Amino acid sequence: MGARGRFWQRAVRDESGATMVEYSFMAGLIAMVAMAAVAALGLQSKDQWEQSQNKIGGAFSANAGSPSSSPGSGTGGGANTDNAGSGSN
Repeated sequence: MGARGRFWQRAVRDESGATMVEYSFMAGLIAMVAMAAVAALGLQSKDQWEQSQNKIGGAFSANAGSPSSSPGSGTGGGANTDNAGSGSN
């Protein structure tokens, strides 16, 4: 038997190649599951960020039209700066 015959006999009996294929198959499956989990979590967190953004945006737009929302509008507490009723004209 020549060198080629011995090579093929060893190749057929050697199971390290089959083990490598099995491990790479398992690694591929784990990678696919990990990618699916990351994609699902990404969509869920995107939805939560959008909900937060809408709530915050809604809070600001609800207060935008009220005159008491801006500081220095004259409503609310603080010192009265007009001279009406002070008795000095």
